[in-house]
Amino acid sequence: MQNNRVGNWRTNFFFQGKYHSYHRILEKKVKLWHFYPKLIYKNCLFLVVISLFATAYATSLPGQDVLPLSNAIYADMDDLYLVLGIGTPSDSRPWTVNEAKKLLSVVDASSLTGTAKQLYDSIDGALAKPLRVHTSDGFSANATMDLSAEAYAHTNTDGDFSSYDDWTYGFIDRQPLAKLRVEMAVDPMFYTYCDLQYGYGIVTYDDVVSSLGEKSVGALIDNSEGDYDDLDYVDSFSVLNQYGSSFATNLITASRDFDFQWPKRAILSFGGDNWNFNLSRDRINWGNSHIGNFIIDNHVDYHDYARFTVFTRYFKYEALGVFFDNSYLNERKSGSIIKFVGF
Repeated sequence: MQNNRVGNWRTNFFFQGKYHSYHRILEKKVKLWHFYPKLIYKNCLFLVVISLFATAYATSLPGQDVLPLSNAIYADMDDLYLVLGIGTPSDSRPWTVNEAKKLLSVVDASSLTGTAKQLYDSIDGALAKPLRVHTSDGFSANATMDLSAEAYAHTNTDGDFSSYDDWTYGFIDRQPLAKLRVEMAVDPMFYTYCDLQYGYGIVTYDDVVSSLGEKSVGALIDNSEGDYDDLDYVDSFSVLNQYGSSFATNLITASRDFDFQWPKRAILSFGGDNWNFNLSRDRINWGNSHIGNFIIDNHVDYHDYARFTVFTRYFKYEALGVFFDNSYLNERKSGSIIKFVGF
């Protein structure tokens, strides 16, 4: 859930016992390493144009804020529907605030009691909370700096405890040392968001990883053109320095280990009461599986996509285009090495 405080200090310590494997959630952890500087520059120009358009032609409908998958609203809405026995809300996520309000309007608030009422009030309150700075003409904005100091320890003595998948609190869960989040909305039509973070990537400079060689990864990487000896990959079996140590922190001691893949999340969203279009870098999830969805799952660091949705209280249509990185097809011919995480 978005935190609107200017400073957010968090100190966490995680202790990993030797029976970690029994408590591990089965989850695919895949991260595709790619960066689109030209696309980001074009988005910045597009953002300015759309901002002017939204200011001039705004309607009286609420904003187009896109709720990140980490927002507690998703779990609360699932629980509310479950308690009331009305199935599940849309499993095509993330939602905009407008869509979340449509899903919440299915529930008759006047008849709720106990846990159901608490869940409803929690969701309703979160959706009604404005950004820190807002004016009467529909403009609102917010900037937040999150500072998170974390330490990690384990007591396992087996020699193969050396990968991010060996930890219950692994790469996907660990927080960067610092994250700056900036967002702006021109109600009711436009919303944009971007974050910048300073933290570790999944690999560090001194890690030695394997090359793909003659392997293939489904439709993503086809080995029909020969060996990929110049294409490195990281999976749940890779030996990584920061996960093999019995004690580690998220404090970066060498700038070369900084994760240069950013922003991790960037949103450009506009629409109306029953529709939305957004061009974004964000995580997408289709389905309600907890161990990985078949079509699109949220185990990756982010997706780059264009998305159009039309929705009512009981119906939703979605057109989605996801832009996967294929730069390695050209760069490998010039001897470049592209790092990514595969299955």
